[in-house]
Amino acid sequence: MLYKKAQIQVFKVYTHVTAAGLRAKDSIMDTVTTVQENAGDILASAKDLNEERAAKEAADKEAAKVCDCNCEG
Repeated sequence: MLYKKAQIQVFKVYTHVTAAGLRAKDSIMDTVTTVQENAGDILASAKDLNEERAAKEAADKEAAKVCDCNCEG
């Protein structure tokens, strides 16, 4: 009889631990999704910034070729 009660208690413990693990997994997956969304936004912004910078550098190089004066700039 004592053995059967111990088995029932162990079963309940395993069930509660498993349920807690599933809740933790759900919470972690929500966090992962948020991080991935933010990383995508950051990556897109970084690409835009690099495109703008490259366009400005190209314009500066073109302006330097056009300048006929003896200035340094």
